[in-house]
Amino acid sequence: MATVNLANFYPKNEVTDATEVNNNSNALNGSTSGINGENVRSEGIDHKNMNDNPILIYGAQQVNAAANPAFGVAPTTHTGWRYPAVGDPSVPGGVRSAAREYPVNHDATYAINTNVNQGTKLQVNSTNGIALENDMLLKINFSAIIWDITAGTTGGAMWSNKLACDLIGTSNGGTGIGEWCWFFYPKFNTTSSALNDADFKDWKAAGFRTIGLPTDPFDAVEGATGTSYAFTTRDFSHVAVAPMHTMAAGSGGTDGAIAKCAYYSPLTNPVISSSGPYTVKGEVWVPVDTGGLAGTATGKTLYGIQLFCGGPWRMNSINMALEGDTEANDGIEHGVTITRAQISLQIYGMQGGSV
Repeated sequence: MATVNLANFYPKNEVTDATEVNNNSNALNGSTSGINGENVRSEGIDHKNMNDNPILIYGAQQVNAAANPAFGVAPTTHTGWRYPAVGDPSVPGGVRSAAREYPVNHDATYAINTNVNQGTKLQVNSTNGIALENDMLLKINFSAIIWDITAGTTGGAMWSNKLACDLIGTSNGGTGIGEWCWFFYPKFNTTSSALNDADFKDWKAAGFRTIGLPTDPFDAVEGATGTSYAFTTRDFSHVAVAPMHTMAAGSGGTDGAIAKCAYYSPLTNPVISSSGPYTVKGEVWVPVDTGGLAGTATGKTLYGIQLFCGGPWRMNSINMALEGDTEANDGIEHGVTITRAQISLQIYGMQGGSV
């Protein structure tokens, strides 16, 4: 509002004259209504109260739109929805090469689709991206429906004699039968709006959060030097865990009572299944922090995010390790079959800082 200087009559309530009244009237008539330095103060009540409130800068979601198939549809029906284990020497259909991790990139037809805004590859703000500033806050939600824990190609059964304790090292010891899992996690592209899969990195490698533990433990396989990732040196807070095996009353393999956690038709083969398809979900909040003051530029533009997965991983009491051995070497080759998957992003800034 405008700043107007008026003569006060209250609380004295003295006798007034026409001059004072006319001066007040002229002051009111001469006030301006422009949004400028005369009428807007930086310490006005609205600005002061809203200064530290977070505001939503951007929000979007990417869904692969793959509907769940009819109950009992086998994973071999499609190739694009199958994600093989890193140690699987024979990749189903030759569609994916066995790798430490995969972008979740099949579309509504269950075919691999690496195009922008297909699968879970979300382009941020068209090709412009969002310039990231210190103290911005990224909120990422993601989910995937696991249709089946797919058996490996060389052995097929889940064996109990090596499943629990030997593969990281007998000196560390296993924590039990529930220690095998697949990981799901988001990665970020600050390189190019072309959104090439190789340019998606964890937030530290992407350069917009440079403090804290390393977040990406996915650079080597179990069995090589330096590939047991201790919980004290690696950050797994952005990871959603998809369990693979559980104990069962029946026999899941020649050697023991082990069953899959996800199976596309548990009623038709209950002896190897402990559940039907299930959903794995995750949420992570990532503060943008390169050490600068709030609202200062990081020099990084976020062009896209994408959901990734990898496995199988094995946990013991002190660390995680990615299984690279084949079943012939007492390893685990079990992959996952995924139907619907999605990822969403919200970016928050501060009224008086990051905007």
